[in-house]
Amino acid sequence: KVKNIREIRHLKKGIAQILTILKEKK
Repeated sequence: KVKNIREIRHLKKGIAQILTILKEKK
């Protein structure tokens, strides 16, 4: 069970940033 929703949102933001960076490199 996840206790902190903020951590999930932060991780999602981090993943989104990584995906955008990978797209820009390609």
